Amino acid sequence: MRIAHVVGYASICAALHLAGCGSLEPSAPAVTPAVAVAARVDIGELEHGRLIYTTRCVECHAAERIPRYSRAEWMEILPRMADEARLNDAQDRAVRAYVMAFVTR
Repeated sequence: MRIAHVVGYASICAALHLAGCGSLEPSAPAVTPAVAVAARVDIGELEHGRLIYTTRCVECHAAERIPRYSRAEWMEILPRMADEARLNDAQDRAVRAYVMAFVTR
């Protein structure tokens, strides 16, 4: 009986983990080589920016869908949020690069 509980618990954890990852996609699109080339940014920096966006930004609020705001709006939002999250310069640059890679207007 104990093994069944462990297996059941592990299955539930795996399902929740996968569901959580899937739910971030609209707000935090995955970084691909094509995105990095189009944005002219190193893929590692974009991945670092996504990691910060999906971990640090959501400490205070839900992750915003990036296309919801224009480039100009993000340029006003990001400095305030970076300051509130106390991001260092490298983290700020990475988040900014990540967001700008997915802005559509």
